[in-house]
Amino acid sequence: MCAAVLLAVAARVAAQTPAKLWDKTYGGNGSEGPGRMYPTADGGYVVAGSSTSGISGDKSQASRGGSDYWVIKIDAQGTKQWDRTFGGNRDDILRSLQQTADGGYSDSGVSGDRTVPSQPGLGGLFATDYWVVKLDAQGNKQWDRAYGGDDADLFEVLLQTADGGYLFGGKSYSGVSGVKSEANLGVGDYWVVKTDAQGNKQWDRTFGGNSDDALTCLHQNPDGTYLLGGYSFSPASGNRTQPSRGSNDYWLIKLDAQGNRLWERAIGGNNSDLLQSLYQTQDGGYILAGSSDSDASGEKSQGHYGNNSGYNYDYWVVKTDAAGAVQWEHTYGGAAIENANVVRPTRDGGYVVGGVSSSGVSFDKTQPNQGDGGGYDMDYWVLKISANGTKQWDRSYGGNSNDYLYSLAQTTDGGYLLSGYSGSGLSSDKTQSTAGISDFWLIRLGPVAAPVAPPVTISGDSVLCPGRSVTLVAAASPAPTAYRWNTGATTASITVAQAGLYSVTATFSTGLSSTRQFRVLANAAPPVPSFTLGADTTLCEGAALVLRAPGPASSGLSYRWSDGSSGPTLLVQQPGTYSLEISSACETRTARRTVTAASCLLIPTIITPNGDQQNEHFVVKGMGAAAWSLDVYNRWGRKVYTTAKYSNDWGSGAAPGMYYYVLRLAASARVYKGWFEVVL
Repeated sequence: MCAAVLLAVAARVAAQTPAKLWDKTYGGNGSEGPGRMYPTADGGYVVAGSSTSGISGDKSQASRGGSDYWVIKIDAQGTKQWDRTFGGNRDDILRSLQQTADGGYSDSGVSGDRTVPSQPGLGGLFATDYWVVKLDAQGNKQWDRAYGGDDADLFEVLLQTADGGYLFGGKSYSGVSGVKSEANLGVGDYWVVKTDAQGNKQWDRTFGGNSDDALTCLHQNPDGTYLLGGYSFSPASGNRTQPSRGSNDYWLIKLDAQGNRLWERAIGGNNSDLLQSLYQTQDGGYILAGSSDSDASGEKSQGHYGNNSGYNYDYWVVKTDAAGAVQWEHTYGGAAIENANVVRPTRDGGYVVGGVSSSGVSFDKTQPNQGDGGGYDMDYWVLKISANGTKQWDRSYGGNSNDYLYSLAQTTDGGYLLSGYSGSGLSSDKTQSTAGISDFWLIRLGPVAAPVAPPVTISGDSVLCPGRSVTLVAAASPAPTAYRWNTGATTASITVAQAGLYSVTATFSTGLSSTRQFRVLANAAPPVPSFTLGADTTLCEGAALVLRAPGPASSGLSYRWSDGSSGPTLLVQQPGTYSLEISSACETRTARRTVTAASCLLIPTIITPNGDQQNEHFVVKGMGAAAWSLDVYNRWGRKVYTTAKYSNDWGSGAAPGMYYYVLRLAASARVYKGWFEVVL
């Protein structure tokens, strides 16, 4: 599988190694493999491959035919939670999985769990199609789909795309037939199929030269483009524009979101180079890992270590930029055979590479082979390298037979989980016997307890305003012995006048170093408009005024009123000076308006509630919509009327005489008192 990663801080650590915490074996009475593993959202893992077992051991469902897909769900401690078997009446070989789907190739017809027929082929191996099964979180099948042509179509890898659909990839020998819309270009070609979320095909593409080409990994970039990776035996022909370096070369193809080719790159030496895994790196480039038996030639700067006639494979790791150009590459191996199957980024900015080795202690391999097959049994081999490819540690794990590592992941505590399959019994690193011929085998490693460099920080303005510059200041504690910016500067601070991504590496007296990145953006906000809030004004007590910001607000501008609010309006009910500040990343404008209060009340001194509909009530003019309370007392001090919100409705039926009123504005401490007379 291929995926993206972005790391902010990278630290160089001492060459310490992780401790093995546990290992677990899962299988039935037949053969299980290859045991690819994928982390799930609940902190556990899904492990999957193919199985020939019936109900036995850890396998709870019967075989459907020859080989079936077998998926098991485990928790973070390796305890099995459930398992599921899917297959037809012949062989179904699972090659890849994500938490949303499983995929492989199948030569079954409609039978068992397979609901779609195979494409018309030549029979036997040549009837295989891509077969994809979608499961829910409990492992129940939701749908299955088959994709193929008139010859062998060998599924290898899948990824869920940003639009919720899927991209399936592998190797195809088919011509235009079935769901395959483009002609075969050589022997085998890269073949990718893009579907929607329900598995319905949206497009497919074929890429290859006039010989044999095998797709092994896929990645979707943040901009929606895709990178295909694998290996090619073809010379310059078909879609391949670069000559062969030897036999097989690493071959990368960049596609746009619709599957159209943007560029392709061949990377290799004078012999066979087989790409198996790639990941996008923090700088937008890629880390590639596979196997090579090339000498120093082509893009390969080191020869192979192996001394087996015809089989001198080592791990070969290549770092490229975003356009596929090689930035560095390293060969790692022992005296026998090493095949790298997976590469993953690590939290410290480096990488971990996993695969298999038959070597004893030799060259980069520091531990003996665990098998008993005369030095040719395979063990899991894990290699940790720094951001520039320097080896930091390696570890081998195996039993008395063959053990093949296919997947690994860094765990939440900084350790590792290794996954593959094993034919070994209880021996050496393997603490459980096989249930059949071979089983899935998982190994949990603890975190590496190594010193890390103190973090370095960068402070400064992240937005570059027109005609200005910004100063970026690096700092760390304790103080580093040296700084180096990607501009070449070696001071703690730099002044920049261009937008871009800046990074600084701080080196400490311990020899450790850490790196921090800081992006300076060009100002994209609109200019702040000139504006006013209106002329200063006077409000009657109890009245309100709405101040309005100029609008509508533009993206990139922020509003802040003097009361701290950021809405488009401000309700003013009290006297005072009010302001609005409109800001962008580069400028700020402010407008103010002063509001004073005045008494606008007209309070009567006499009312005549005699039924002539004239001056019948105690009417106070100028109260507006505010809440005013009123208390009325007769001349002996007895309260004859009270209300929390007066509405000019008292007076009807009042006895003649003198009355005392207390009128209060509820929103303030303002009080009006006085006498008025009732005359009939």
